[in-house]
Amino acid sequence: MPSGIWLRGGFDEIKGIVEEYVRSLGKNARPRRAGRLYIYKVGLTSKIVLAPYSDGTTYLIVPERYEELLSRLAPYVYREPSRHRDAVDQVLNLVIERQILLRKVKAAQLALTRSFILIALGLFVAVAGLSMAGMLLSALGLLSLFIPVGLHRFWASRTGTAIPMLYPRYRRRLEEVTAEIKALAIGLPARDRERLEILEAYPKD
Repeated sequence: MPSGIWLRGGFDEIKGIVEEYVRSLGKNARPRRAGRLYIYKVGLTSKIVLAPYSDGTTYLIVPERYEELLSRLAPYVYREPSRHRDAVDQVLNLVIERQILLRKVKAAQLALTRSFILIALGLFVAVAGLSMAGMLLSALGLLSLFIPVGLHRFWASRTGTAIPMLYPRYRRRLEEVTAEIKALAIGLPARDRERLEILEAYPKD
């Protein structure tokens, strides 16, 4: 069962220890990045995860059987009870961000569809002989790619609007946040995970 541990110290030092250990297992020590996470695959389903924070702490998720790595990192272990609550809060913040991103992705996707329909319709009308009308429709379609869209009640807030052209960015960040939630939640007690899993935007897969 993976465990979550808070560490304090130079992140490059901690990262170096982890990567040296991963190499000693005969595994690729180059991490996969997902947002703030550094993910090292050490088994078919086993992963070691590092999440650095600006306050000088690092959250480590590691399968308990890797006792040698835990022993090497013992001098960096940061035993402050409140840090566990910070881990729960961090997952909660990510779930909230994921909810916003889900809205942005949906709004941008619908807007992209409308824009492409306008562009295609404009080209069709132009080919049919109505060049001015076709150019106007195509121009509206292109322009709409850059106009923010979203639910009206969120219009005054950046979190509730999306720019269609930024759909790939929203989608990529959504994947990163989802990966962060899953990785960080592994180290939480079952009771805290259950509380978070009932949230609408918590990844269910």
